[in-house]
Amino acid sequence: MARTGPTRSRPPRLVRLTKILKRASLVVFVLFILYLATVAYSFGNVAKDLQPSGGSNKGTFGFVGSSTIRATQTLNVSNSGLYPLTLGAGVVIYTASGIILGQGSTPSTGIPSRGSGQLGLGVSVSVAPGSPGQALLTNSETLEFGIWVNATVGWILLVPVSVHFVQNQSWGAPFMNAVVTASVAGGEASVTLAFQNHASFSLAGLLAFQVLTPGGVSCGTGSFGVSTPSGQPFGQTAQVPTPCASLTGDSFVATLSGGVGSPFSVQLPPIPVEA
Repeated sequence: MARTGPTRSRPPRLVRLTKILKRASLVVFVLFILYLATVAYSFGNVAKDLQPSGGSNKGTFGFVGSSTIRATQTLNVSNSGLYPLTLGAGVVIYTASGIILGQGSTPSTGIPSRGSGQLGLGVSVSVAPGSPGQALLTNSETLEFGIWVNATVGWILLVPVSVHFVQNQSWGAPFMNAVVTASVAGGEASVTLAFQNHASFSLAGLLAFQVLTPGGVSCGTGSFGVSTPSGQPFGQTAQVPTPCASLTGDSFVATLSGGVGSPFSVQLPPIPVEA
């Protein structure tokens, strides 16, 4: 009779299932880590493209509505990564001293893998009397665009990521070096306004003004027709009837109104009248 060796008993089914699940979970974990790594790689390339070194990511400015400057910022996005992106962004404009002038955002935009697109940001900055932004009408400054870009990356499992960076934009004052001089003779004042348009856009419209004493009494009203391209000077003189013997030391208060199809009006800060 042949002898048989001892038989090896098989592990219980539950033990075998546990081992299989452990191995499967390890495989899933490794795949998940690889997925996150490729997601980070994909968004890392986009974040690099968005940085201020990209010459195409520049802001533009213009007057809109009542006492408002509209700043627009276009971010050109190239998605060289492996996954599609859904991007949204926000922007805050600061002065060099850290004063917040305005903030805005953009709706979400989809960028396909190996594709490109744009994020358009718009920010309204108030230049109304008493607002921090009114000084921009007569003072050039370097403004800071603080930009936050939020994204979801991937296919089935979407991973949220974000990047923040700052771009400096030069703001040129449209009424830079504004000077008002006046002389009075025979009940009529010769009021001269001179300034330089350092803004990136042209000025066109009607500049209506009045001259006020320190006590708020009007010493005359008048207007100038303005058509001054970017980078050009302005200088005009208006003859204004006045009940005042002198305008020196008074305040020149003016509002520029213009725009065809998109009207705007902005009130300048008071300018002291010189002799």
